Amino acid sequence: MEFQGVPPLPPGLQSFLASLPMLDLLLKRSWVATHVQTIVSTLVYFITILKVPPLAMVFYYVGVLGIISTYTISIYRMHFLSNSFVTSAIPITEAIKSENFHLLLMALLWLITPPQLFKLLPFAIFSTLNLAIYANRNLWAPKNPFVLATAPLIEYAQHPMMMTVAYIELVLFLVVFIQGALRGSFYAYIMYFFIWCLRVERSPYSRAVIYQFLNLITLALSQPNIPPHVFHNWILIYKRIAEIIPLASSHRNRLFYNQNKTVWPTASHSPAVNRGRRGKRRSHHNYEVYDHADASSILQNF
Repeated sequence: MEFQGVPPLPPGLQSFLASLPMLDLLLKRSWVATHVQTIVSTLVYFITILKVPPLAMVFYYVGVLGIISTYTISIYRMHFLSNSFVTSAIPITEAIKSENFHLLLMALLWLITPPQLFKLLPFAIFSTLNLAIYANRNLWAPKNPFVLATAPLIEYAQHPMMMTVAYIELVLFLVVFIQGALRGSFYAYIMYFFIWCLRVERSPYSRAVIYQFLNLITLALSQPNIPPHVFHNWILIYKRIAEIIPLASSHRNRLFYNQNKTVWPTASHSPAVNRGRRGKRRSHHNYEVYDHADASSILQNF
């Protein structure tokens, strides 16, 4: 069916749209290659950092450039490589809010700061997961026995690996602070804090790590030898933090620590304290157990 009065697209634009499938294929292959580059560079950097420091420095920057390429490709393909943008506004806002953009900012920061293994490790973990999922979904038939055997393993490994990344991102605060103190400049620390805050807003794993530390503090303050008013004041602070950094109900399970025991103060229970038969103080702090199970990740599906 033809619509009258609609002018044809310019020849140059028609040629561009015709080349999109080939461009998409090229981007897919480049995406895989840059993930491999990130993993290999991280491994070589780890192996050579003590034995051959100059070579390690080279592979550090090769790895960072691979990371920058990876997330640039992902952002372009997910937000810009579409026929719809020809007749609509380029979705810059959506691209800026994405986790891929936040990780791109982090990689650019690592490009202008001193090398460190912890800076590469999170991206190597992301690349490993991305390549595993990509290979599982695209290199074999869906009913292939290998796919059926490895898919549950990949899904099971995703949670601990992403939580490991969240812990490393906290360790990086100390790393960047020490590097800033040695250089006499803390601009990188401020920039990293800003990027990390963006990550917390988008990543349930980062929020889960925050709650694990909050729960550790809650557990420590819930001991019988802690004055009730101290615990009560902490609960008020805890609730305020929970309002600022909410944790969705679907992600509140498995905030595990200390043999899988977790505390979450309920709003209806106050830190009342009474006396046992022998006059010892016994705290009556009550808790609910939440779970941090499945969560959305930055894994890029091609």
